[in-house]
Amino acid sequence: MKKIQKNGIDSAQSSPCPGWASLGRLSLMVATCALLGTGTALGQSAPAPVVGPSGRMPATPPGGEESRTSEDKPEVFSRRADLSGPSYTIYQLVTTYARPNPGLPSIESVDRRPFQLGFVDGRWTSPTLAEDYGGKVVTVTIEKLNLGEDLKVGDYDGTRVFHVTAMLWILEEIRFAINEAGIVGVRTIFDPDTITITGEDLRQSASDPIGILILTAEVTAQRTIAAGKRFDVSQRVNNPKHERILRDSPLQLTPEGAEVQNPKSLLRRDQLDRYTFHLNRHPGRRVDVALSQMDEPGTTQLDYHINENKMWSVYYQLTNTGTETTGEIRHRVGYLNNQLTNNDDSFNFDYIFSDLHDPGSQAAIASYELPVFDPRLRGRVQAMYAEYDASELGVAREDFQGNTYAIDAQLAWNFYQRRNFFLDAIGGIDFRRIHVDNENLGSPIEATEHFLTPYIGIAAERVTDRDRLLADLRLVADFDWLDHDADTLRQLGRTQPDSEWVILRYNGYFATYLEPVFNRDAWEDPSTPESSTLAHEAVFRVNGQYGFDNRLVPQYESVVGGLYTVRGYPESIAAGDTSFIASAEYRYHVPRAFPVDRTPDRTLFGEPFRVSPQELYAQPDWDLTLKVFADVGMTYVSQKRRDIAEQDETMFGVGVGAGLLIKQNISADVDFGVALVEAQSGTPDVVEQGDSRVHFSVTVLY
Repeated sequence: MKKIQKNGIDSAQSSPCPGWASLGRLSLMVATCALLGTGTALGQSAPAPVVGPSGRMPATPPGGEESRTSEDKPEVFSRRADLSGPSYTIYQLVTTYARPNPGLPSIESVDRRPFQLGFVDGRWTSPTLAEDYGGKVVTVTIEKLNLGEDLKVGDYDGTRVFHVTAMLWILEEIRFAINEAGIVGVRTIFDPDTITITGEDLRQSASDPIGILILTAEVTAQRTIAAGKRFDVSQRVNNPKHERILRDSPLQLTPEGAEVQNPKSLLRRDQLDRYTFHLNRHPGRRVDVALSQMDEPGTTQLDYHINENKMWSVYYQLTNTGTETTGEIRHRVGYLNNQLTNNDDSFNFDYIFSDLHDPGSQAAIASYELPVFDPRLRGRVQAMYAEYDASELGVAREDFQGNTYAIDAQLAWNFYQRRNFFLDAIGGIDFRRIHVDNENLGSPIEATEHFLTPYIGIAAERVTDRDRLLADLRLVADFDWLDHDADTLRQLGRTQPDSEWVILRYNGYFATYLEPVFNRDAWEDPSTPESSTLAHEAVFRVNGQYGFDNRLVPQYESVVGGLYTVRGYPESIAAGDTSFIASAEYRYHVPRAFPVDRTPDRTLFGEPFRVSPQELYAQPDWDLTLKVFADVGMTYVSQKRRDIAEQDETMFGVGVGAGLLIKQNISADVDFGVALVEAQSGTPDVVEQGDSRVHFSVTVLY
């Protein structure tokens, strides 16, 4: 078995004329080996992807074996050819599979697939050659060529003379027909009993048919190969914890002794892409595919390269996201395990508090998520307990403290996938108990109410090495199933709230690197490494809720102001039944613009440390981000039964910031925001135009 080693991933040389094709998640060897007259191999080639730090696959310019039209041919077909080259008289083309498989398109469908041929001086040519010589371009099929029907061109009626470029073009079109069915690893050649590899015509007469053989590859062996920090070297091949990945693989072997080949043994790029993209949704895991040819022609070994971080982590975060009355400093400690029972299940626990000795504001949140019956149906259970005061709900002029405990159960079904774009349907129900000690009603009053709120929604996700899209839309309702008491609702902190209500919550996030957007050709050109970077990034965010003019209790209002909403304003400065928050940010990643250093010699904490990218399109082991931003936030209060002290609020903040990241373990961000619009609600002191605020966040992860 002959192999090519590319950055730690093996792919086999499947023919004497190999060509690399980079297929994103799938790195696959493809060969086109049609030889006629010229004695050279016709192959397609694209650079293999390179592997970045910690096995992370960086962005790779597009390439690979795509379904193409006759206008999109390999370069060899665009060259001006000599019409004096060899031509052949052909009355019938017979297309057959070298290894029949029920999963392949029928020969009839291949023969009836339309494509284009050129016509010059009484002979068929490639369309590009016909355009070069002022000929005609005609839409044909193999079936029509065999029958000689409807092929009159000018004064020629059903010509049977084929220039060598036409024959090569036909081979490519047949291969594309198989590719369009999602099957890759396909070669097309002329039957050597009719036309040799050097182009010699062995037929006894021109009326004898010419055979076209379609050579396909099938999976005859598969394995998993682990990488990353989860397993040591001795446990990396076919680790039992990865058995499920082989079991659920869309490509399967043909059972030994079977009379018919297994349709799932064919190399289907669409199914491999779909499967690996779905596997890669799980946090902390990256799956890539490598294919290599076995000793017997047409047989292939499928390897799943599984790069996983350590499955568990603990972290500590320090921010100034608290309010003035509870203390601005917030501490957060947490534990995360992305493979709690090795079933793609995740457990997360967070504890957030305002003061080490006297946590006046605190919250504990635990969640567990796992597949339910099917990998595309996931269930999640979350429990939460929180203590807070009025200022954290955006109603600082009120004087009450409260606590809430809640439990939420949710199902998410991935009902649509197009490559790495996913749509999930979400449904769930939330139960929470809210208790308040209210000092605003003349004498201290304690109030407790329970809420049962079902919700449905939809979520979208698309994550690549160049951009990231996350969005969700969720409809939440309280149908008063628990029979709310009007006085108790009022005592929760707001006059005359509705006992039944519906709100629409929405979140959207989009980030993209700008080099591929504004200068794609230069970014894809490996000869200009200074332009082949991912250093300039734009980030957009929008979120909020629509209250349908319902009057909500404070615990369900939307809160605006601070680091995660509008920078330059204090935390939780305003609240409303309806809100809109948007942000635009430009980031410059300084070390990603450094020259490539292929032999790094620096270390950090005894481990190799890449100060500069080690490969083109790769990323170093650290990041220094400089940014500018603009945030806007608006809150709207329901018009019905509106309190005289309540008002709508608009906030607009701009500023600059910087962030430092070291090996995914230490991150620090600081933002300086300036308020451009006065804000009067929420805090005892009015925020005036020109007021500023520094926001910071420091995280340590192990």
